[in-house]
Amino acid sequence: MKKNIYLTVIVILLCNTGFSQTNCGDAVAQLQNYASQINQFYNNEYWTIIPNQRCPAFDHIGRPYNPVLVQNCRLQTLAYLNNWYQQQCNYVNTCYATIVRGCALQPPSSINRPAPKPKPGSEESEQIDTDQIQDLTAGIDEDKTVRITIPKTAEGFKPRRN
Repeated sequence: MKKNIYLTVIVILLCNTGFSQTNCGDAVAQLQNYASQINQFYNNEYWTIIPNQRCPAFDHIGRPYNPVLVQNCRLQTLAYLNNWYQQQCNYVNTCYATIVRGCALQPPSSINRPAPKPKPGSEESEQIDTDQIQDLTAGIDEDKTVRITIPKTAEGFKPRRN
């Protein structure tokens, strides 16, 4: 019982110190990366390492081991793996809850405000330089461009008859 309490306290401390040094988006991305690594490790152990290396059905010469011993080895190893995976899931969920709580309490770093209205005589209120637009579109042949027609009715586009 004491071991579980200590483990819980350590997990919370790791979450608070590990992810508090970064912003919320990066913390979630790091946690997703960690969860992805955990899932990859679990799948690799489950499908490859346990049946082929930890509890193989055949010895190095190709002779079969006792099937009951192989099955017991695999079940026991899988139980250890599932226990470890459950601990990792609890860790990830605890960290996620800590991140969400911390991000909800933080004031927003940047508030979206509408753009300020341009002041008379400033660069923002100057006329558009059409010469610059003509320079950018100088190499475009309008006869070869494709015209996009947007339907004006609910029935959709009706092609013109030539």
